[in-house]
Amino acid sequence: MGHIISQLPPQTDPALLVGTNTADDAAVYRLTDELALVQTVDFFTPVVDDPYGAGSDNGTPLAMGLFVNATIEGKPYENAIVLPRSALYGRDTVYVVDADDTVVKRTVTVVSAEKDTITISSGIEDGEKVIISPLRGAGEGDKVTPADPSAIRPGEQTVAQSGEGEKISAGDN
Repeated sequence: MGHIISQLPPQTDPALLVGTNTADDAAVYRLTDELALVQTVDFFTPVVDDPYGAGSDNGTPLAMGLFVNATIEGKPYENAIVLPRSALYGRDTVYVVDADDTVVKRTVTVVSAEKDTITISSGIEDGEKVIISPLRGAGEGDKVTPADPSAIRPGEQTVAQSGEGEKISAGDN
């Protein structure tokens, strides 16, 4: 692979942080000051215990050079919680409503981020009320009255009242 990469022309884009000039099998491209795209390609030879057995296609063996679809499972996280992406503020902050209906800021560990969801491995506990809509003027320490989660229709933003009568958005995990 190194021989092939060494034949490519040098890259001069200043946003390319890791590219063909290193021995890495990945590229890192800066999109913004706080966001970068990381791409990697890995080649490996899978071990097939019985290419002629029950997993074969109508008895046709799995021949060398053919492609297969494979599922590669990642590292499991115990007690991971999936939240709507809208719950995340910055890189590692969510807000919850505590037992006294007070907004509390929490630092979380994000282990996966998708278009619409995030998965966190620490920072909140199962069953806590997580604010999933914009705070709109409310912040840590403000008293709120969360909306009844059973009255919320899918996709609808929830609204609560702060202690001063100011409307804010809140949700229930």
